Amino acid sequence: KTNCVIKRIVLLGTSFAILAGIIYYANPAVFIKNISQANIYFVAAAFLAATAAFLLKVLKWQVLVSQPFFTVLHAQAIGNAASSFMPFKSAEPLKPVLLKMMKGIDVSKTFPSVIYERALEMLVVAAFSVYALALLSSSDFLFLSIIGFFVMLLLMAVLFALFYSRRLGSMLFSLFNKIPIPLKLSESFVSTFYSVKIRKKSVALCFIFTAVSWLLEGLTLYLAAASLGVSISLPAATAFICLAAILGIVSFLPGGIGSFEAALSVMIFYTGVPYALSVTLVMLYRF
Repeated sequence: KTNCVIKRIVLLGTSFAILAGIIYYANPAVFIKNISQANIYFVAAAFLAATAAFLLKVLKWQVLVSQPFFTVLHAQAIGNAASSFMPFKSAEPLKPVLLKMMKGIDVSKTFPSVIYERALEMLVVAAFSVYALALLSSSDFLFLSIIGFFVMLLLMAVLFALFYSRRLGSMLFSLFNKIPIPLKLSESFVSTFYSVKIRKKSVALCFIFTAVSWLLEGLTLYLAAASLGVSISLPAATAFICLAAILGIVSFLPGGIGSFEAALSVMIFYTGVPYALSVTLVMLYRF
């Protein structure tokens, strides 16, 4: 357990060191000047778009678990916050645990919804990222982006296969039990997991909400860019965020912190935006 804690501290320290390096290389004085000149009205609009994106993600999970909105809101908020400091955003299983604490619902009955949610999100992110790869086709950044993209496709394939192969599920859940966290998955959990059926209508609606929530993430970046006088199209903003999210996840850094910002800054830089302004934009979006 001590080694695990030390490893997490080292990874988190690495993330924040990367963030500090990004800002330092962009020139802190220029960064502060750019931030101070941001149009407050566009910043406020970006904040509203980001809030709408989060609420839509809550609604998306509510569709899958069929629980009251504010109950799901609390679990989603805490789960997202915890995932922001875990590699691969691996704290998502915390959400069913929180639902059990609040409503007494068996974890095995809501855990499939998390798998569906992650798989659909990966599908949407991968689809949007294709456009980003096209925009970066002439850059030196393309090779790394393609590697991250295919790793994401592999993870997505594993998640979808999980629902159709109990043998694969038993193996993956067994590996999950080796992670040093309080949640342990028993054989009865596996049985309940494969007995729970989520309606196709709910899955389809979840897919639509997922796509719209990522478009709202793109709108947040678009409005943040407008506040700094940077011109970037909404499709490009959405695609870049999705590809940066992929690279952030496969970097194994907690919540992709550092790697996400670095990747997104480089992508925006390749569109012709000065590097210091690109970094300012990315940090404003993250804020």
